[in-house]
Amino acid sequence: MKKIKRLIDTLHVKLLMWHQKVFDPLPDLLEEMDTYCLNCGSRLGGDCGDAEPDFNAQFCSKGCYEDKEIK
Repeated sequence: MKKIKRLIDTLHVKLLMWHQKVFDPLPDLLEEMDTYCLNCGSRLGGDCGDAEPDFNAQFCSKGCYEDKEIK
């Protein structure tokens, strides 16, 4: 009986370790995906001095937004 409990405890620990390894980086990856234009890949939200502001949260410019509709 002790061997079975030890096996269950070991499996539980390994499952928790796997869960942390897979799901802990997920928010960072999703946040990183949101920081680039979905059309050209340029970084969004950067301070570009006199350049126009980002078109929206997914596209850097109106041109990129319109290009994605054509593709």
